[in-house]
Amino acid sequence: RGPLCALPRWPRARYRAARGIGRVVKRAALRATALTPGGPGAGLLCDDIPVHELGLLVSVVKAVDSAAAKAGANAVERVGLRVGSLSGAVPEALRGAWPIATSGTRLAGATLEIEELEAAIRCGACATEQVVDQFYALRCPGCGAPCGNLIRGREFEVAFADVG
Repeated sequence: RGPLCALPRWPRARYRAARGIGRVVKRAALRATALTPGGPGAGLLCDDIPVHELGLLVSVVKAVDSAAAKAGANAVERVGLRVGSLSGAVPEALRGAWPIATSGTRLAGATLEIEELEAAIRCGACATEQVVDQFYALRCPGCGAPCGNLIRGREFEVAFADVG
């Protein structure tokens, strides 16, 4: 028994309802900005916005904006991301959410360049590097030996930012 014992135990239905409320509030906020003329998501309905990727890009925009402010730059022209195939981020959705995430910041109008990285493992049994897909079953595709040494594919990082 740890510190979580003191927390109230909610019935499963109530917990699901509470989680759903968060989603409803988030969707309502996105819908409100989408319906605001000239707003960040003008003309978009909330179902058209990739919410997960938008949240990731908002964090990227904050980090790059902060670095550009420290450098004394007025605008950012290009931003490069390195995105691994097992990172959970969809490059097409990132490209679609980019204009929304950058509106009203010094990154507005900046281009987004995404370097997509294939996932790969290093197999100790056959001493090779093998490319794997999202259905990777912890076995080397080359020799079939059990292998969990993922050496790339989970990246989601800012590679560069060109300031103007």
